[in-house]
Parts: sequence; C-alpha cells; structure tokens
Amino acid sequence: MTEQIKYTCSCCGQEHYEWPALTFKSPDNYDSLSQTDKETIAEIGDFCR
Repeated sequence: MTEQIKYTCSCCGQEHYEWPALTFKSPDNYDSLSQTDKETIAEIGDFCR
C-alpha cells in the first residue's frame, strides 16, 4: 500500500502532495557575503512551486 505524503508549505501556505525538497534557505556563497553586499549586489529568489 502506497501512502501519499501531504504537507503545508511554510513559504506559500499551500498543501503539496510530494516530498518537500530538503534545502537550505540560502547558498553558502550568499551567507559569506557582508550585510552590505547582501543588500546591494545579491539576490535570493523563491523556488517554491
């Protein structure tokens, strides 16, 4: 018997029926930037579908 996985996404609030991606909030390269660089030259996108 196959049980379907269901969870509520903390990003979009919608229910999804597949395993959530196991990820980090931001790449290591972004985390190593200074706060000024994060605010002026960096961009983090949203990958939730």
